Amino acid sequence: MKKIVLLSAGSMLIAGSAVAATYTVQKGDWLSKIAVKHGMTLQQIADLNPQISNLNQIEIGQVINVSDRRATTTAKVAEVKEAPAKIESQPVVKAAKEKTCAACENVLDGNPLYRPAAGRFYSITTLGTDTAFDIWGLGTELGYGITDRLSLFVNLAGSTYKFDDYSWDSYGAGLSFRYLNDKNWKGDVYGKFNQLGVIDSIDGRFFTGAYNWTAGTKFGYTTCGWTLAGLFEYDWLTIPGVGDTFDGFKTYRVGAEGQYVFTKRWNVVAGITYEMPEFIENYFTGKLGVNYNFTNTAYLGLYATQAMGEKSGKLADDTGLALQFGIEF
Repeated sequence: MKKIVLLSAGSMLIAGSAVAATYTVQKGDWLSKIAVKHGMTLQQIADLNPQISNLNQIEIGQVINVSDRRATTTAKVAEVKEAPAKIESQPVVKAAKEKTCAACENVLDGNPLYRPAAGRFYSITTLGTDTAFDIWGLGTELGYGITDRLSLFVNLAGSTYKFDDYSWDSYGAGLSFRYLNDKNWKGDVYGKFNQLGVIDSIDGRFFTGAYNWTAGTKFGYTTCGWTLAGLFEYDWLTIPGVGDTFDGFKTYRVGAEGQYVFTKRWNVVAGITYEMPEFIENYFTGKLGVNYNFTNTAYLGLYATQAMGEKSGKLADDTGLALQFGIEF
């Protein structure tokens, strides 16, 4: 039987030429990132850590086993001690106790407090219609994590009515900053603008463009099992050429969004917002969706939305339906 020695430098275990080690999960880590860091594949990480039942959920402070394939020389030994041939892995801190995991807000699965890690891109594409299947829309948002707190995004959307024609309805860009980045509590502020393609009419006049400016904030609590967040947004819609006395349409929006993870593959998302626009009746909008997560970087979701007037209590004639695909890279 080969002799196994414990090296005090980095707590590395050497058996013959194999180099084993432990790694403590840091904030912003995920298993694929750790694997690359140690010259391993995700499957090799999984084989060394049978105690990890869900590869998409690891916890800050969790100690995992790695095998550093990059090592070509042995670290200088300050102290050599005999060690038993079998070494038990350190106990995994349970999510129920810590109520968090490393980078759970970096998992792209419909989490309302999702944020790309520094250097990561994401894309969310949505195909939408309603139960009358008259109007179809296609939109996409592409974002990038400048730092772990700051990200930017651009978006583009178009629509068609009964497939008679197609028009680009809007395009825009925005920035988001995470001002609160506690272990579980998260808070974002963001701003964005969109140029809208067509405004049908105002006082009998026809317009071909408008600008919508949005400032907002989200605040909530997130874990790898569930997330709950509140939001507040202010929209200002300006239309060139309306006149000096017109200062734009203003809309205030408050709401709540949530997510619950059933398994590593399935999670459900829901939300409700209260819209307070100028000149028309205030109304509520509800959303319910289910996502299938191929990995922690790609999902496919099916969503339904419905609106109801505050005073009339009437639901919109048609329910919105959408198919959504998200991927991070």
